[in-house]
Amino acid sequence: MFKKIKLKAKLLAAFLAVGIIPFAILAVVALNKAGDALSKQAFAQLESMRDVKKGELERYLQTIEDQAVTFSEDRMIIDAMSKFDYAHDAFVDENRWGAKEIDDLRTQLTTYYTQEFSGAYSRQNDGRSPDVHKIIEQLDDAAVALQYSYIKINPNPLCSKHKLDKNLDVSQYSQEHGQFHPSIRSYLEKFGYYDIFLVQPETGKVVYSVFKELDYATSLIDGPYANTGLGEAFRLAKAADAPDFVAITDFRQYFPSYEAPAAFVASPIFAGQEKIGILIFQFPMDRLNAIMKARTGMGETGETYLVGADLLMR
Repeated sequence: MFKKIKLKAKLLAAFLAVGIIPFAILAVVALNKAGDALSKQAFAQLESMRDVKKGELERYLQTIEDQAVTFSEDRMIIDAMSKFDYAHDAFVDENRWGAKEIDDLRTQLTTYYTQEFSGAYSRQNDGRSPDVHKIIEQLDDAAVALQYSYIKINPNPLCSKHKLDKNLDVSQYSQEHGQFHPSIRSYLEKFGYYDIFLVQPETGKVVYSVFKELDYATSLIDGPYANTGLGEAFRLAKAADAPDFVAITDFRQYFPSYEAPAAFVASPIFAGQEKIGILIFQFPMDRLNAIMKARTGMGETGETYLVGADLLMR
């Protein structure tokens, strides 16, 4: 059939092919280069945004580290740790509670676990009910007495137990609590922490907590929360010999905070050369979320996500 086409038409087709094919090839090459340039530009913008977010997160975490070290070296915290340590051990005896009284307190405290706490837990966790009886069984006498005094009969409602300055009993612990608690609570509120703990290094006892959740007065060595992020932060700081050491744990769900994601930062407390305690901050996701949700430079649809070393989003 090609032989039947006139020479003029053949020549015209040949000239068109010679002229169009190179242009077509150039067009394809140009489009590919343009696409590559746009892709590179897009990836460069993503990398730039990633570096900006990384810098903001690192500055935030560095601020937390600096605050932990500075607060652990504060004279008030050193005094508070020393006094709470002694007063915690004497709390039961100074209130003249024997075995029978402690059993009664444990029974009353159980109602807080099974009613107020369990009710709030279920509301925040799709109706699931926590197994609180195993936790109560692990509480020693001091933990029962302190949780009863500062959680169960605390007149402030759930999630507001930190508003009580001191319990009206005869113990030195409550006297010390009335002295130190307002200042530490003010620090917590000013810098947006969820909780602040003072922990005895040898026993792992949480001798003080601002927010007074179920981890208050428990042991981070053999208590119900020893294997949580709080326990991990405690162990890291306990093993440290330098006063400026700081440990930060990753975010994970935390039972006493109703399974809300929580991370912890810990620093040892020294009195001279002696390590007398561990200071621990619990900080929530709020400020990290605020950093990640800032969309400056990302347009209307841009979003950033924080992914951990386990490749799971935080």
